[in-house]
Amino acid sequence: MVRFGIKFQKSTNRGTRIIRSKLTFINWNSEEFREFQTRQLSSIPSNFIIHIGRGIRTMKIGDLPKLQKSANTIRHSIVINRGTKTRTI
Repeated sequence: MVRFGIKFQKSTNRGTRIIRSKLTFINWNSEEFREFQTRQLSSIPSNFIIHIGRGIRTMKIGDLPKLQKSANTIRHSIVINRGTKTRTI
């Protein structure tokens, strides 16, 4: 897991006091998240019922499909020309 840190400062008391702090967050790439998710799901009993689909349907943890590694065919697109066209990168 990769952790990033961002330093920031905030002025308070009409600018007479400055609070300096460091904000950290975790970079969840797909493989690390899948490993974390399988560890979490393995600790729960397989007959445990969860609600899915905005709480409309129910499913047992044991009936969830196994996580598979996806192919690297994901292509990103950006919007150009004031939102009238997209370009794949």
